[in-house]
Amino acid sequence: MTQDQLVQISATDESFDYWIGRDYVSAELRERLSEANVLFTPYPGYLEYEGPLFPIETSEFFRYLQGNAGDGVIADVCIEDEDLEYLSLNHDVLELPNVLVKLLVAPMLVNLICGYILYRLGSRIKDASVEQELTIEDSRTGLRLKTKYKGPASKYDEFVGSIVRLLKDGDDLRTLAELEDAAHEERITRLSERRKR
Repeated sequence: MTQDQLVQISATDESFDYWIGRDYVSAELRERLSEANVLFTPYPGYLEYEGPLFPIETSEFFRYLQGNAGDGVIADVCIEDEDLEYLSLNHDVLELPNVLVKLLVAPMLVNLICGYILYRLGSRIKDASVEQELTIEDSRTGLRLKTKYKGPASKYDEFVGSIVRLLKDGDDLRTLAELEDAAHEERITRLSERRKR
């Protein structure tokens, strides 16, 4: 991701089955996670620590989702509560947990994420930065699209939300995943504007 690039888009093999099948997921947790349509997924490790790590914001964001999501959003964290380890890399950036979401509930989730960003940052939203990886899985096709957002908190919905809306409107995950340069931000905005007309 270049400095100018707020959103990086790529295809991924990391599905719900991939995360639910990790060796640190017990059989009991695996059963619970299989009911979810939103999974908080860990960082793969950091420096010499090889276990799963989550950003410090994970628990608060999870509680926010539980209190504000409707019946359609079933969220869970991809690790046992007692094994949850946190990592804080940058105090100047609101680091949201990596999330894997089913396409059907992705628009609701993006709205909840935007609400959480506003709740968490308040009037500082104009000056703050957000970092998050959001992977969207289309259950019909089995395709997954990973978006990595790093940029102004106030622009999160404009970029990531536009991607989700385009997907809900029928754009193919493969088409969006092929966008590998800084021009995809402009294309996303243009497509989003065209659909509003």
